Amino acid sequence: MYKFHMNNLVSPLSPGLTAELFYVRNGQINEYALNFVVPVPATITDLHFTWQSLTRKPLPYTLHVDVTDPQNAMHPPTVNISNEGFVPTEPQTWRVDLPCTHTVAAEVDIVIFLNVSTGSSSSALRFRRKKICLKEAPRPAVRVDSVPHAPTFAVMAYCWAMSPDDRPTLPQLQIFLRDFHTQLTRFV
Repeated sequence: MYKFHMNNLVSPLSPGLTAELFYVRNGQINEYALNFVVPVPATITDLHFTWQSLTRKPLPYTLHVDVTDPQNAMHPPTVNISNEGFVPTEPQTWRVDLPCTHTVAAEVDIVIFLNVSTGSSSSALRFRRKKICLKEAPRPAVRVDSVPHAPTFAVMAYCWAMSPDDRPTLPQLQIFLRDFHTQLTRFV
């Protein structure tokens, strides 16, 4: 059993309000949160995750970051932990750096694969992000790694997509909001 979450999440709509989004809490995987592609604004250059083994012993893990970047808008991401190791028994925060080249404006698809072995079984977690890179370096802004309700923010960002074909329809939004409301109190 282990827990895994993004921490110190700040909402651009409610500055000063912070929270934690749990992807795994008490060994239960939040599949709902893992289903979303979360946009990473141009002002954010790294993502922070916190994890902890709750079994009194470290759990083995493997980590891989996959990038789809046909326009070379981003340098290869780096992680400040090894690709293989053990989930610690005390809370530990690690980071994924997402450096843009600033030579072209593009959205870069990123998938962080994390496999954790819990003895007889393993958990395969897949965190999907869409890093926004600008041609010029963005002005410094208030840090926003994500938001307390990252799935809601992701849908909001898709509503603002440049191409109308990429924007959700009203029935899609209604389904999302109904499902989100049902799941809201379970993990945040």
